[in-house]
Amino acid sequence: MVVTGQGLCTVSTIDRDGAVAWRETSPDPGAQYVDPTVGPDGTIYVAGWFSHYIWALDPDGTTKWFRDEPSYGQLLALGVSPDDATIVDGGNSDNLDLVRAFDTTNGDLLWQYELPPEGARHVVSSYRPSFSADSRTAYVTTLLLNYPGYSYLYAMALDETATAVATTVPSAAALLQAPSPNPFRAWTSVAFVMSRAATARLTIHDVTGRLVKTLVNEDVSVGTHTVRWSGWDESGAAVAPGVYFVRLETESARLTEKAIRLK
Repeated sequence: MVVTGQGLCTVSTIDRDGAVAWRETSPDPGAQYVDPTVGPDGTIYVAGWFSHYIWALDPDGTTKWFRDEPSYGQLLALGVSPDDATIVDGGNSDNLDLVRAFDTTNGDLLWQYELPPEGARHVVSSYRPSFSADSRTAYVTTLLLNYPGYSYLYAMALDETATAVATTVPSAAALLQAPSPNPFRAWTSVAFVMSRAATARLTIHDVTGRLVKTLVNEDVSVGTHTVRWSGWDESGAAVAPGVYFVRLETESARLTEKAIRLK
């Protein structure tokens, strides 16, 4: 089963055959949110991107709790620790770049850590935090504005002290973001980020690996690039509903994201 956001304020689950199992509307209609994440116990967590809320749902779509706190600010990507005790998010509040931990039982803020400036403001990546197997450490990546050649990896201790160790690491040559909206009917947008100018090839493939559509095949500049796919193949015919794969290839990277077309 696939959990996805649809439109601005709806969360849905999609069965293997592409049918919608259930669909729930956010308690904050019209809010814009980031991609849902699923905890070890199956709880679905949704964060309001500019709406400073966290919404927790049971696997059947029933709301467990909903917290709307202006102090949450902008939420970018939620991760849940393996012991199912802590939600970790990187975001922004009152012009401060933060890593924060929340209680999975009610959304209470446990702690927050202000990321220090380093020649440019930190921007926490939209990729979800990762965790050590013992749930004692969270790993958060950041991107630095105007410095596309490197980024930071933070190791955060998941306790009251919220200590952090930052390591400078080379940025990936390219990053591929999940298509949006996803699932889609008429069209979906695909964004990718280049840390340096290079030749990029962005393609759509079916579940057998067959090439369906080439979206980009050229030299591209540093920065973010967005391409819309209207669900057509190379001949201009509409593709059938189902699962497809978006593939980004450069000389040093090969990245893939899933896209689902509905009936």
